[in-house]
Amino acid sequence: MDREHLPEIPLPPIARRPINQHLAFCQNAGLVYERYVKYRRPERDWSLEATRSQKPKHDAIQATINAQNLFSSSKEFWNSFQNRWQRITANTQPFEASPDWRFVTGLGADGPLEVGFVFHRIYGFPIIPGSGLKGLARMTARVDLADRVKVDELENLRWLDDPDNRKIEEMLTEYTSNLPDEEIRALVYKCRLIFGTTDRAGEAVFFDAIPTSPPKLEIDVMTPHHSKYYQGSEPPADWQEPIPVPFLAVSKDTRFLFAVGWRGKGNEVAHRQAKAWLQKGLQELGAGAKTSAGYGYFNI
Repeated sequence: MDREHLPEIPLPPIARRPINQHLAFCQNAGLVYERYVKYRRPERDWSLEATRSQKPKHDAIQATINAQNLFSSSKEFWNSFQNRWQRITANTQPFEASPDWRFVTGLGADGPLEVGFVFHRIYGFPIIPGSGLKGLARMTARVDLADRVKVDELENLRWLDDPDNRKIEEMLTEYTSNLPDEEIRALVYKCRLIFGTTDRAGEAVFFDAIPTSPPKLEIDVMTPHHSKYYQGSEPPADWQEPIPVPFLAVSKDTRFLFAVGWRGKGNEVAHRQAKAWLQKGLQELGAGAKTSAGYGYFNI
């Protein structure tokens, strides 16, 4: 393929040249995936057959993996970053976990490749956002409480967020009238302390999870069979052609460091409970995208 038909970065030529020179040595996978994605000019052949042969998304993901592999050779930087992370989380409850299989997060985020991914905003390696881990731990806590008080729908536990303690006591009396309620009451107040209410932030701090060593990225593929149905243009039908969609995933060989901190007056019991709910969520509910397909379950 001659130079005129190569994909290009959507920037003016004066900015494109130095970036093209830099790309061969770029170690920031997030930058390659989100900013340095090459495109083909609209006047080129955009037919289905040409698109298949060129595999633009596949090539962009492979370029991301190549950048990550270059980054993996920077042992000095990696050790320095891990030392900083360990100092930041010195007073937390840290632990390690690895995916049972592949892991992917941020799949539904907007991006030039139509399939997102979450990278560290500065260094470009994959992370698991602390906000998502807090949501996972909170969901695990609610599932645990729903099971104890025999509630079928988690929506029926929305009173847990009520700032009025009198309301909480009323609901506890209702739900535990025929049950030994002291343990349940203790869990309810731990849940409110850890995750907060509608008028108060929770005391637990869930840090972004980072790989313990340079992670390995892989290309995976999903194949929607009824793409026009998902786009809202046609009902599902057998004559619609499956279109493979490549996406980026973290290999199961990658271990992650997790940490749960505490912002207020120390409460060792509640702190341990926050960590336990996060660990249970990682093992039983899964983190990230495509958990229904087996992705994102962790071994502690």
